Amino acid sequence: FRLALHVAKCLGLLACVSIAWAQSEQAALPVLTRAEQIRQMDPEEAARGYPVKIRGVVTDDVPAPDFFVQDGTAGIYVEGSLTATFVHHWGDLVEVEGVTGPGKFAPVIREQKTEVVGKGTLPASRVYPFSEVAAGQQDSQWAAVRGIVRSVSIDRTSWRETTLAMTVASGNGRFAVRIPIDHDEDFSSWIDREVLVEGVCGSLFNQQRQLIGVLFYVPDLQFIKVEAQAKEVPVSSLMRFTPGGTSPHRVRV
Repeated sequence: FRLALHVAKCLGLLACVSIAWAQSEQAALPVLTRAEQIRQMDPEEAARGYPVKIRGVVTDDVPAPDFFVQDGTAGIYVEGSLTATFVHHWGDLVEVEGVTGPGKFAPVIREQKTEVVGKGTLPASRVYPFSEVAAGQQDSQWAAVRGIVRSVSIDRTSWRETTLAMTVASGNGRFAVRIPIDHDEDFSSWIDREVLVEGVCGSLFNQQRQLIGVLFYVPDLQFIKVEAQAKEVPVSSLMRFTPGGTSPHRVRV
């Protein structure tokens, strides 16, 4: 019994020493105040838990409790706190405190405290060709891409929020889109229409942190601009030679 008690005391002492050492190491790390500083880290360095305090605008606040924030240097994914709930809504200017984490694809902020300090302004969007977002280099950045809607559906299971799920073809690839919606609506008329999608460029990845696709997080339907509809054509005009190549659109006969 005495031996067991002694071992328990030793284990408790080692645990206390380990916690104290981790806290002292974190205290010695510099406070990061710019999102780009976190993006430039490798996963092992981000896992050390650098303290973070940045101010920026919330570019999307789903899937809850996670959100994206972008300051004057870059955008970053924030893993929302599970122990305390903080208010944040897209468009809010917030001050986020937390620590760095490796994330599942790119480095992230692990939220410890978020304070809304006012109304922010979303970043000016740049329209990218799909080839410039396909490799994941724009992960967590506010961006825009044009494409043709291939499918639409209502997704009630992937996130806490009900979302409009779309697949959009662009260039030589495709990307997914998720937009929170508060009521059901028939979006089938969007299929085969050209759209300009504006939102946060996210990444789909596997357990080895490898990119397998692109997902645009769009905070509101107003950031989807429907630009063109399929034209009706006679059957006799199909399959003819065109110097510019075939159209990526479906045809309506």
